[in-house]
Amino acid sequence: MKELQLATTMLEKIIDENKNFQEVIKEVFPPNSTDKQYLGSVCAFVGCELRHHALIKEACKNIQGLNNNQSYVLYLALANNAFLKKFDPETMINETKNALLDKYVSEIDDLFANCQDLIATCKDLHVDSIDYIATRFNTPRWLVNMWKKHFGRAVMFKILRKNNRQQIQTVRVNTKKTTTEKFLNAHPDEFKKTDIEDVIIYNGKGQVRKTPYFRNFEIFNERLPIKIITDKVFDLDMGECLLISAENDSIVKELYLKAKPSVGIHVAVPTLDKRPELIKLMRNSKQKNISIFNAPTYLDIQAAVNHRQDLAIVYPESSSFDLIRQYPDYLLHFDYDRLDYCLSKQKEALEGANMFLNEGSKLVYIVNTLNKKESRGTISNFLKEHPNYEIIEEKQYFPFDEYDTALYYCILLKKDIFNPSND
Repeated sequence: MKELQLATTMLEKIIDENKNFQEVIKEVFPPNSTDKQYLGSVCAFVGCELRHHALIKEACKNIQGLNNNQSYVLYLALANNAFLKKFDPETMINETKNALLDKYVSEIDDLFANCQDLIATCKDLHVDSIDYIATRFNTPRWLVNMWKKHFGRAVMFKILRKNNRQQIQTVRVNTKKTTTEKFLNAHPDEFKKTDIEDVIIYNGKGQVRKTPYFRNFEIFNERLPIKIITDKVFDLDMGECLLISAENDSIVKELYLKAKPSVGIHVAVPTLDKRPELIKLMRNSKQKNISIFNAPTYLDIQAAVNHRQDLAIVYPESSSFDLIRQYPDYLLHFDYDRLDYCLSKQKEALEGANMFLNEGSKLVYIVNTLNKKESRGTISNFLKEHPNYEIIEEKQYFPFDEYDTALYYCILLKKDIFNPSND
């Protein structure tokens, strides 16, 4: 079966070679490949297995002596029969037996007979244990423990359940090209309105990035809270704004839409090489009040920004747990040790923003995370070292909230040291 063969190849590259899902798609389905007809179904196949990988692997652990290829055929077949249900179940069973050279026939029959309740076949897992929860929800044990510690058991379960469901695709209408009303009227079957002005939901088939409207810059990817946050802090009459953007371009595009030609916007990114779409947008728009430059450290910002700013927005590298639902292999490849690196970059970005911010102005901190060390913990540490700041507003969004995202933001005011009350 061609789909199973291609899916097995993908799984081998993702698990054995530690390559990410998007990278492997390009390898297995290169341009002009005759296998492109299978792309959608194979990606769904592999994505399903990855989203249930911990459970499937645990259910199969008593079948010893399989090579990696045989294991992945078994995993994929179980994923289909238990969850995806896209391919004929009997075909999956027969393909598995062929791959395993007709060994373990009774074990395979038992597994597939009970595949509708795979967690019940995992006899070594106690129902109240962290291992049971981690396996059931395909989430590393350390992360389950962290969410339980940070938010409590009830919220932890809400997060885990939501992470198994598809994420809403939201986009921002480019109001420099069209109006939201005109765009929705032109595409009523693909998009629908939200309660956030000019941010809409994509209900079409496939990825929104593949649509002609996206390629023509009529719409941009944007999570709902980004518009809410920028509406709160962006003053149309301000002079200049600094944005330190390590991994998300949606705020850059939001400011591009908001800013008058008289408002200067300086965008510091770690490297321009990974921002081709953003660079293309800026070139096409010919908007001269927005400058984008390489700034791996705050010292690099100093070379590009030579005076104080009226607003600073810090969007640094983070654990990016909002990507769990977007990429089925995200947690499989997540490096726990990277958290310390993220914390150091977050601190550095805040320190950099502080250097260039006018007194009496606002500093906005945003991270796509569900980790208190990166959110409230980072802000608490910053306030200890900079008592001239005070929190105006902060909020943690959860995936199960109405805005369907994992995001924390904090708006701080840099007080005038000669007039702390700012009266």
